[in-house]
This record gives sequence, C-alpha cells and structure tokens, in this order.
Amino acid sequence: YYVLLVTSTTIIISLIPISISGLGVKESAAVLLFGQIGVSASVVVSVFLIFTVISYIFAAFIFSFVKLDKKKIEELNLAASDAARE
Repeated sequence: YYVLLVTSTTIIISLIPISISGLGVKESAAVLLFGQIGVSASVVVSVFLIFTVISYIFAAFIFSFVKLDKKKIEELNLAASDAARE
C-alpha cells in the first residue's frame, strides 16, 4: 500500500514545472519518501531511471508507428485524388 502511495505522490510532484519531464524532481521525492521505509537511495534512483528510460523507448516506438501510419494515409489520399482527377 505504501509503495502505491509513494509512487503516486512522486508522479504528482513530477508534474510541477521545475525541470524537463520532471527528471530529478521525481527521483528526489522518491528517494525521500522511500527512504522513510528503509529502501536505499541507489535502488530507488535506479528503478525510477530505468522506468523513465523504458517509458521513453515505448513512447518512441508508438510514435514511429503513428508517424508511419500518417505517411501511408497521405499516400492513399494522394492516390485517391489522382484517380479522381482522371
């Protein structure tokens, strides 16, 4: 229960516009809050940074599919407009 509470709190704190994407702020809050239950700072920072990197990779992967789909849609629209002109 405490893990869910601390993680939710750190995500809300990271929304404060202090740094780019909340980097540093989120980790600092997590180290402070998880430190109260005895989790070492190195473990907390490692987990949060790995989670951030995985999130960025996943977002880039999804973005590449969306970008490819937009190109295919544009190609189909151009082909349809060329066919309509003929």
